[in-house]
Amino acid sequence: MNKELKEVVRVAKNNGAESKYLAGISFEKEEKYREAFRWFLESANDGHIEAQIKIGDYYANGIFIKQDFQKSVLWYTRASTYGNSEALIKLANLYKDGLGTEKDLKLAFDLYYRASATSDNSDALYQLALMARHGQGTIKDDQSAFVWFKKASDLGHVKATTNLGYCYANGEGVSKDPKLAYECYLKASEGNSL
Repeated sequence: MNKELKEVVRVAKNNGAESKYLAGISFEKEEKYREAFRWFLESANDGHIEAQIKIGDYYANGIFIKQDFQKSVLWYTRASTYGNSEALIKLANLYKDGLGTEKDLKLAFDLYYRASATSDNSDALYQLALMARHGQGTIKDDQSAFVWFKKASDLGHVKATTNLGYCYANGEGVSKDPKLAYECYLKASEGNSL
């Protein structure tokens, strides 16, 4: 272990959850995932939300440990109880796909909605729009889908901008407008939003 990591460990051992989380980040940057996981777990058990999300990610992606979506659900649930939008979205994704839990589109929709309400999160808004468009976890509602695609696009979500173009081109939830559809497609092809 290099001198810098030794200092990180010394500080983490004598301080709280944030120091332990930062130790995990330091080890992760060095690709020392066993140590990173250990520090994230200590921090997560001390109530650190970002560490709880990290532990959920480690289980979801099988980083250093065996992939276990049920444990991801557990850790994302812990972090989401504080209204963290990242945790809410990751938990919603698992419920939407039925990974580590029974598939529950209504709950997934509700979690995306909570994530969008706690912060203007373009990913949550985009997922809400897709679910409203297809009637997944909610009634099929093209107007709501359009509104959520527009909000997500305004926040820079490129796929939402593409879908917004589709809405304008086909009159889905909004009056047909070929000019606006073209502008959306052009912006999305450039990797931008409106």
